[in-house]
Amino acid sequence: MDKFPEELAEIRHDLNNQDNRITAHPMYIVQKHSGEPFGWVFDNVFFTQRAAEEHIEENFFGEARDAVRIYVGSGYRNKQWKLLRRFLKGDDRDD
Repeated sequence: MDKFPEELAEIRHDLNNQDNRITAHPMYIVQKHSGEPFGWVFDNVFFTQRAAEEHIEENFFGEARDAVRIYVGSGYRNKQWKLLRRFLKGDDRDD
């Protein structure tokens, strides 16, 4: 339990300092290729690029890593995503 506040502080730091890739309320989506043309499928979603990269490092090895990418989507119309991002960032402004 001691690590919980430290992890939240790291998430807050990343959210406030990362490159959002010119995207409002970015969602870092790890996708893996299904082998079919245009066959990218959802694997997981993260608040930060660093967390997405760590997920790939921990879960995909060798050639499988070549079939994984981070796609950045937007939580622009997702009220819950925006609320949680604001909370994690320490931002009490209204969007």
